[in-house]
Amino acid sequence: MSEPPAEVSERLLTAWRGEILAGAVYTLIARRLEAREADILHRMADAESSHRRRLEQRMQELGVSVPDPGTVHVPLWMRMQARIAPIDRLLAAREAAENEEVDDLYKRATGDPDTDRLLREIRKEERSHSLAVAELRSGSDSTDGSSSEPRPPTEPERSPTGHRSRSRGPGRGSTASSDARSGTGPARAGSRARSMAPTTGWQRCSGSSPACPERPAARARC
Repeated sequence: MSEPPAEVSERLLTAWRGEILAGAVYTLIARRLEAREADILHRMADAESSHRRRLEQRMQELGVSVPDPGTVHVPLWMRMQARIAPIDRLLAAREAAENEEVDDLYKRATGDPDTDRLLREIRKEERSHSLAVAELRSGSDSTDGSSSEPRPPTEPERSPTGHRSRSRGPGRGSTASSDARSGTGPARAGSRARSMAPTTGWQRCSGSSPACPERPAARARC
């Protein structure tokens, strides 16, 4: 059997390594999720393993040497991110990686019909992975789907004239305030009644009045 074109073998090996890394990262992220979301990522990791085996089969058919999967390691920085980075950021990175594979790695033709057919089949499944990750991202902030953002403060109620209503006692248009200005309130009415009552000289200057000792003229009139 003649050796396959370099483009074919290189593409298969690149896709093979990508499937191993994707499966490992999904497994790391799943450790930080709740049971339902973790199960989704575990199933996606299993699907990546299935892709790897299919790629290995095609490489064997073409006579391409299949490396040991143990030689593919998740970089240390990627492991650290999977442990401490925000979940949404991790899922966004995986979504971008899946989209890149769909739009480039599995899309471009290699010139080998059987290899291209296999890549197209895997491409369809990778597209579903991208959609699944996007769905997980949409629910990563709130498990019950409710919004965690605080509600905006309630706007004070406005009167028909457009002014904000006050709650600190009677307003300008209240009955008590208008009574005080017009003199119809109880206190103003009492003072007016006293001022209108007829008075005599003795009442005007009573001996007990504090004004008489200080004003001799008034005392003389008494």
